[in-house]
Amino acid sequence: MNGWMVRLTHQAAQDIENILHWTFERFGPLQMAAYADVINDEMHWLNGLICSTRAGVLN
Repeated sequence: MNGWMVRLTHQAAQDIENILHWTFERFGPLQMAAYADVINDEMHWLNGLICSTRAGVLN
C-alpha cells in the first residue's frame, strides 16, 4: 500500500450519517444496514482503485 486513502470530510460523513438515519426511520434497520454496507464496500473499492492506479495497474 502506498499510503493513499479515501477520507471523508466532516460534512460528507455527517451527510452519510443523516442518510442512514433517514433510511432507518422510513425503511427500517435492514434497509439502513444494506445502504451502510454498500457505502462501506464502495469506500474500500475506491481505496483499492487508488492503490492500483498509483502502482501503474490501470495505466
